[in-house]
Amino acid sequence: SGGTPLAEALWDVSMAMHSVREKRKILIVITDGKPNDIEKSKRIIKQLEACGIEVYGIGIYINIGSLFKRFIQITDSRQLQSTLLGLLRKVSIAGVQ
Repeated sequence: SGGTPLAEALWDVSMAMHSVREKRKILIVITDGKPNDIEKSKRIIKQLEACGIEVYGIGIYINIGSLFKRFIQITDSRQLQSTLLGLLRKVSIAGVQ
């Protein structure tokens, strides 16, 4: 109902990711709730992507397509494990050059 502090969580992660030295940085956000500040969340996601961080979203019971360019929506929490593993496979294959 709009109570998920997504922007705050993304901000904390963005600060931590700046110190990560790996060439490729991937952030996977898993949420089952609507953010309390959608516009701020969108701005932070854009900033992360502008810094070269690949941002993926997995929405459980919620459509997060307005927030993330790369997202998956699942309708049952029991799908999370296979969805996450499939995404990791896809992302790792995409990263192989």
